[in-house]
Amino acid sequence: MLKTKGVKTLNQASLRMNAQEDLKVAVENYIFYQEVSREELGNMLVLHDYPLSIVDHAGFRRFVAALQPLFKLHTRNTIR
Repeated sequence: MLKTKGVKTLNQASLRMNAQEDLKVAVENYIFYQEVSREELGNMLVLHDYPLSIVDHAGFRRFVAALQPLFKLHTRNTIR
């Protein structure tokens, strides 16, 4: 649990590493938001006219899990 301005949240903090121009790596806090990710997935489906069934494809699920293991995908019926 994180404490932000005296309020406890259930967000999980992670570290993000950014390469800088001087070849140094900056480490900073990163908080994963499930709802923001779901909204962006929906935006991607609409923007590119992808079929809703893409979220049921094994390859897509493996890809998403590799990018962000905390992201829980819905089925195409839930997204509909």
